[in-house]
Amino acid sequence: MRDYRTVRHVNDQGNEHGFVASVSMLLKIPTLRWLYVGFGVRSFVNYALLSWLAAYFMRSQGIAEDQAGMAVGATALMSIFGPAIGGDARDRWHKSNREAACCCWP
Repeated sequence: MRDYRTVRHVNDQGNEHGFVASVSMLLKIPTLRWLYVGFGVRSFVNYALLSWLAAYFMRSQGIAEDQAGMAVGATALMSIFGPAIGGDARDRWHKSNREAACCCWP
């Protein structure tokens, strides 16, 4: 991706915009607002899942607390590193196979 020139935002008096003005400028972008909403919902689901998953494992699978904790820890690690590893694997696969299905970028 090509880098773009950094633009300094200056108001009519020649002063740079402050933090609040910069945030309000960013929040005028509809896509960015929806991105923030999506991340908020995703975070809510992740925290709920990781909070109750151990109890679910203990009740549904009948496993001990320590084993349930290890299973939840493994799930948490997969949710942290899985997207990055999967994205990297997809990029490598697409570079080696140009006929690979690609929906967004060349």
